[in-house]
Amino acid sequence: MPNSYSYLLSLILLFNLPLLAISQDEKVIAFNDLGFQFTIPDEWEGKETESTYILTSENQTGFVTISTLPFADITELKKQINGGIKKGNGFFLAPIDQIETISEVRMQGKFSGLINFSPVIAYIIIIRGEQQQMVMILAAESKENYSNKYEILANEIAASFSFFNPIMPSMVDEYKTMLNNTKLTFIESDDPSNSGVSTGYQTKTTIDLCGQGYFNFYDFSSSGMVSAFSAGNNKGAGNWDIKKDENGYIVLQLKYYDGEIYEYDFEYLNGKIFLDGDHYLRTTDGDLKYKPNCN
Repeated sequence: MPNSYSYLLSLILLFNLPLLAISQDEKVIAFNDLGFQFTIPDEWEGKETESTYILTSENQTGFVTISTLPFADITELKKQINGGIKKGNGFFLAPIDQIETISEVRMQGKFSGLINFSPVIAYIIIIRGEQQQMVMILAAESKENYSNKYEILANEIAASFSFFNPIMPSMVDEYKTMLNNTKLTFIESDDPSNSGVSTGYQTKTTIDLCGQGYFNFYDFSSSGMVSAFSAGNNKGAGNWDIKKDENGYIVLQLKYYDGEIYEYDFEYLNGKIFLDGDHYLRTTDGDLKYKPNCN
């Protein structure tokens, strides 16, 4: 991709919703949580940003963006776009001709305007999926270099689209991913009632949840006593898991190598982790002082 277009990529945000490519198979890109997939054309490569999927080419100028829109009705969306697409200073696209409504689930048209204050022409196709997913394909090039090959390119990508029921990851899987390679720390003083009377005695519990499936468990006290659990040549004290118990509640399970099993009721509220109602601080490898012991 020519360097003259690299500055454009950060501007292609429009009014789209967050994207996350859950699975990729060569040139077939699937957004399982949104319920659609498409194929990247030959000679083009894809890159995912927070809210847009961008296609560029080493051999061709211009670029393509694929994004989702917060609309469920084509007619309502058409009213909005007829007035142009504006995003901050230096970004404005207006339809050149009348936008074509191909069907109840597709509309398309050519737009002209500015991106980062530079004149461009873009061909836009918007398609709606069976589960009300609204996807926009935008193929753009500078005004002087635009040709109908970008319309052809946008149509090729649109033809490769397929929609399906969104596949949402389970909360258990999400929590397990969140806890991989983390340290959980709970600190308790001898004055839980906050009466103001304290001997200064304090205990701290840390649990290292390692990505390889094992855990380390430590109890510290201000008296100098330390309780650590390990098991010979095995890594850590045992294996950990996030699962649902027989009543359907999510629990953190610590299964020691000696056969003992402990389960903590797990809650994630307002960005905080609670085990059996106690607030545990979560730190990762990025926290050098408090990173998990997962060597």
